[in-house]
Amino acid sequence: MKITLLHLFFLSIFFLGCREEKKDVADAPISGDSLQAGLNTLYFTVYYPTTDLEDWLNRKFARVVVDKNILREQNKDSVRLIITRSKKIRLKTVGDSVDVTLPLQIEVIADKERKSGKIAERRVTGELDLYLNIKPDIDKNWNIISTSSLKNHLWINEPRLQIGNAEIGIKFIVDHILKKELSALTEALDKALEEKVNLKKGLSRTWGNVQKPMPVLRQDSSVLYFAIDPETVAGNIQVGPEGFAFRLAVGTRSLVQVDSVSRKRPLPPFQPLRHFQPDSNRLEVLATIPLQRINRELVHLIRPYKFENTTMHLTIDDIRMQGSGEKIVLKLAVKGTAEGNITLVGQPHYLPQKRLLTIRNLNYELETNNLLVNLLDKNLKEHLLQYVHQKVMLDVGKYTDHLPEYLNNTINQGRSGDKFQLNFEEFEVEDIQYLVNKTDFQMLLLCRPKFNISLKRLPVRKQLKIR
Repeated sequence: MKITLLHLFFLSIFFLGCREEKKDVADAPISGDSLQAGLNTLYFTVYYPTTDLEDWLNRKFARVVVDKNILREQNKDSVRLIITRSKKIRLKTVGDSVDVTLPLQIEVIADKERKSGKIAERRVTGELDLYLNIKPDIDKNWNIISTSSLKNHLWINEPRLQIGNAEIGIKFIVDHILKKELSALTEALDKALEEKVNLKKGLSRTWGNVQKPMPVLRQDSSVLYFAIDPETVAGNIQVGPEGFAFRLAVGTRSLVQVDSVSRKRPLPPFQPLRHFQPDSNRLEVLATIPLQRINRELVHLIRPYKFENTTMHLTIDDIRMQGSGEKIVLKLAVKGTAEGNITLVGQPHYLPQKRLLTIRNLNYELETNNLLVNLLDKNLKEHLLQYVHQKVMLDVGKYTDHLPEYLNNTINQGRSGDKFQLNFEEFEVEDIQYLVNKTDFQMLLLCRPKFNISLKRLPVRKQLKIR
């Protein structure tokens, strides 16, 4: 059937007459609401295994732990104390604390100047195991508090003084000397552990780095940024069979936005964590994308596309998205045999298995554009719907696949990487909620992130030695 100008004129009159009685879905009020990302709690555990702590203490403590004069007279008489770590330091978890075995060799050298001017030296040696106990805690500033206490000591070889052919046991004298040096020794042990388990330094830097917006989508001159907005943090420290475990709970929101500006929150004071629920890790990510940008991308995807039958040919010249209640409206501007708009309406739908955001039940809005719609035959209508359905979809997986890499590169910047490193492995999008308002297309991605924290071996820059 050939369409003449007369046919088009009468169809136009019919079309214009009907519009006053039938409401165009595209003219429905547009929502002014906005979605809000909820505050979700992410649970982290930082493990400090006993084997790592042992390795650190054995590298940190110098072979000679104490080398000092404990008595010096004006007449040059002196008593020198040398304490050497004879074997490896050993750690063992017991209940909610850690037992430390510190094997030591004790050497006391007494020098006395004779009238002749010669120095008479008397040397006393012995070996003992020092048994200490450590119970860690955290102060309000996220500093680790390590308090060592002496449980016992056991002499392996009791100290004896050799005088001629006789040996004199002087264990009680050496015990008295050790008692005076014990506070310095336990203090050195506590400082060594606090240096290794420096939670505040790593946490403070990570807390700041995680708030830096990361560009996750860059095209032409447009950039979308991913930003994490942590608000609260709580924690506790526990001693388990394998060592120290620091459990952290961070309350946070996440956003995808068009600017790189974010609110920088300082690390809050320490709060005790009473409930730990690692299986509940969820993260809501609110993506706010301007309609202006979406429509620019849609035009790039759709046009130029020409569809035709035996009687007419039309080319899609423009496309615009807007919202209407729970639906999405796509307005296609076409030109060719006839010019005008074709309105398509559908329901956004997320396919978790394919990680695609598509539009289902896409169809023509029959209360509008009757002129153009009626000019299309069945095959042409179906062909146009199928084409738009294939083109108007968002590959969510394409962006979430790269998100862990962006996060890890940003969060682990700086020197905190030599203490612990937060590693995001995957962002699994379980569901998507959406809203189209006057200016934006908003998606609330309900995610399940997978992550872990790994430790790095610290270099020993300065060994501990008491002088």
